[in-house]
Parts: sequence; C-alpha cells; structure tokens
Amino acid sequence: MGKPRRRGCTLTSIIGWVALSLGIGLVVLHVIVVGYPSGEVPVSQRSLRRRPDEDDARLSEERDSPPAPEAGEAAAPAAAAQEEAPAGGAEAAASDAAAAGAGATAPASKYEAEVAAMKAWELSDENNAKFPGPRPGDTEQKSTAPDILPGRGPGHEHGLLGRNSDGTERIPPTPLPEKMTKEERRDAHRGFCFNSRVSDSLSLDRSQGDFRSAACKKKHEGYPKDLPTATVVIVFHNENFSILVRSIHSVLNHGPPH
Repeated sequence: MGKPRRRGCTLTSIIGWVALSLGIGLVVLHVIVVGYPSGEVPVSQRSLRRRPDEDDARLSEERDSPPAPEAGEAAAPAAAAQEEAPAGGAEAAASDAAAAGAGATAPASKYEAEVAAMKAWELSDENNAKFPGPRPGDTEQKSTAPDILPGRGPGHEHGLLGRNSDGTERIPPTPLPEKMTKEERRDAHRGFCFNSRVSDSLSLDRSQGDFRSAACKKKHEGYPKDLPTATVVIVFHNENFSILVRSIHSVLNHGPPH
C-alpha cells in the first residue's frame, strides 16, 4: 500500500495563506482610508485627504485677494522715486513710491490663471467638441422647399417628401433578389448588424401600422394636442443611408408643422 495523501494538510495550508493575505490587505486598506495609528500622514497622502470645502475656501481666498507683488517689483518704484525727489522731500518721495507700488497691476491669481488655461484649452486642437467652422472644400446647401409640401394629410404632416416633380421618389427602393448568397448576406450585415439590403429595398417614405394596445390609445387621447416647439437631434455615425433618411421622413411625417 502506498502512503496516504495529505489532502487535509494541504487544504489547511492553502486556507491559512488566503486568510493571511486577506488580513494584510485589510490592514493596508485601513491605513489608506482611516490613517496611520500615530496620526502622522505622509506628504504623499495629505493632498488626497483634503476636504472639498478646504479647496473651495482656498480658491476663494486666492481669487478675492491676489498675491502681493514681488520684493523686487515693489522696490523698483521706491528707488526711482527716491532718485528723482530732492534731498528735503524724502517723506514725499516715499509716499509717492508706495502709491506707485499699490497702483501697479498685480499678477493674476492662481484661480484666474486656471480659468485662462481652461479657456485656452477650449480653443486648442485638443478639444474635439468645438465647432471648427467652414473648412476648405465644405459646401452648404440650404433647402428652398417650403415648410409644407403638396400632399399633406394623415401620416404626411409636412406633405409628400423626397418626390420628383412627377411625384416619383427621388431615391427609389433597390429590389431585393429572391435568394441571397452567403457572401451577399455577409456583406449586407457587415458593419450594421442587420440586413442592409432589406432596408434598401423598402421605401424611404414608409408608414408602419399602429401596434399600440387599446389601453395605450385611450391614454394617449388625454394628452395635450398643442405642444411647444421642439428640436429633434439624430446622432449617428457610419449609419446606413436608407435607415437614416427613413428616420428623418418619420419625424417629419408624424411631427406637426408648427
């Protein structure tokens, strides 16, 4: 017979090491959060334990009372006044020098410097949310169409959209093949996670049925009809063209003209 394995001893050792590690971690966490037993906090941790109200008071004090000018800046007007003043007018020269030092423009406080730095950053290239303005090659096309087009009615609150002069659609649907190959389906789903070929085969001015329940429709009847003006913002990135234009059609078709 072989020697029995010491599974119980090994398991006990593992549990002991895990408990020891947890104990050390709790002690370190207590030191970081609560503080050291002696009350002495290292310099590297003092800034982390500063209260927000102390920071606000410090910034307010710096903003309201700008720092005094340097010793060299204050001494320069005094020396110049002493050289120009006559021998018997030492007291007048001293008062004039003090007035000149008080009237000099004081350097900006730290608070004002931080505000100026933030404004400079907003205008810098690091801020990717600012409006760059027109760039070379950009074109701007303003619509000359009226607010309400011909053919206004239920489901077309702004009239018939995207139509030619003869009433046909400017961007007609692309017919969908009866059967798509595996490569065509893969290409249609690439980048969109849906079949973009099916979307392109639908009309841009499509109206869907009302699938609301009777209770939802009844509750909707009590909503106010005359609503304030609102702005609809559609955020998109690399969106399928037919999906994007169809969304615009839906907003205009079901949104009151006012």
